[in-house]
Amino acid sequence: MNQKQLSGKEGEKLALEYLKGKGFSPLGSHYWTRYGELDLIMEDEGTVVFVEVKRRNSDTYGEPEEAVTPFKRNHLARAALMYIKERNLFEKAIRFDVVSVGPEGIKHFTDALEFQTDFYY
Repeated sequence: MNQKQLSGKEGEKLALEYLKGKGFSPLGSHYWTRYGELDLIMEDEGTVVFVEVKRRNSDTYGEPEEAVTPFKRNHLARAALMYIKERNLFEKAIRFDVVSVGPEGIKHFTDALEFQTDFYY
């Protein structure tokens, strides 16, 4: 594993502990699809929360959350849809959060991405 991957894994551990401290329950992590990976899958008061974790060790290239581009959002939505279909979770409330781990600490953006169910993959 290279330094960037190690830093990302450490960021995911920090995000997981942070969210557990806020009362979230873990459902899974590192869910891989052809569209990419869902970092963390949590439950928050009955809502399934797909969490994208972004970590940066400096602010040279901007804030970590700025790395969640429209392209990345599209892939997250498609990966989440695969997870929902696989587990038949169509009746559950769904939300996308972003947890940013940077030099200034952890920031949690709830309901950060819109989820649209009117596309096909």
